[in-house]
Amino acid sequence: MIDFLARGILATVQVTLGAFAVAAVLGALVTIARRSPLAVLRLAGGAYVAVLRGVPPVAWLLSVYYGLGNVVELPPIAAAVVALGLVGAAYMAEIYRAALEAVPQGQIDAADALALTTWDKYRRVMLPNTAALLAASTASYAISLLKDSSLASLLALSELTFRANQYRQALGEPIQVFAVAAAFYIVLSVLVAVPARRVEQRILQGRS
Repeated sequence: MIDFLARGILATVQVTLGAFAVAAVLGALVTIARRSPLAVLRLAGGAYVAVLRGVPPVAWLLSVYYGLGNVVELPPIAAAVVALGLVGAAYMAEIYRAALEAVPQGQIDAADALALTTWDKYRRVMLPNTAALLAASTASYAISLLKDSSLASLLALSELTFRANQYRQALGEPIQVFAVAAAFYIVLSVLVAVPARRVEQRILQGRS
């Protein structure tokens, strides 16, 4: 049983990492749009977050897989990465927004008084003040995304949950098989949480 389920871990990790990369980059672009001086970009960024967060991820997953499938052949793993990445970008945009708004206004005013460029302001003031919060928040989101990757089982992607269900259908033992699958998810979550916590602590120690 364990060996059978373990073979689904690779697909689970691939979906999680791929979707996280899409979410992190696209979320940053959405954040830039929401902070733009152009009203149309702020409106577009806000609408993106509202719409993508307002619809269940499974609906986006099926829409991408079957909708885009009519235009271009999309394998299940690619559909899962794209769909979860698009949804995740809305959540990452909120994480970035919350982190940036946590920067003390006095430091922002000081940066403006020194006539720092936008790039220097973010590099010297914003990012150092948000690093610890971002480390904690992105780790929490990554763990949530790890669990959401199980939705890819609906596309018959041979990830951890799909293989657990296959085993249950073939040999029964539902309690045992899903308990083992849950243990795998817990281990993967810990592998994300522990390093992120250490990074956060080092950042805080460096600022003290």
